[in-house]
Amino acid sequence: MRKKVVAYSDLSRKVAILWTRVSSYQQEKENCSLDTQREDCERFAAENGIRIKYYRGGHYESAKTEGKGF
Repeated sequence: MRKKVVAYSDLSRKVAILWTRVSSYQQEKENCSLDTQREDCERFAAENGIRIKYYRGGHYESAKTEGKGF
């Protein structure tokens, strides 16, 4: 039996995990801080009916490997 694929925009319950990270001290100081990322993501979620279930991430994590939360 095949599962029906539903577009994310058509889901009635939208849930997400928020993963914030910076890869360097310089990136953090150029207005890409974890706080700035979190605020932007929370604003986007609120505007689009998305509930943030978990928060993950931390300073100086690489995008090539998963953070501690994964």
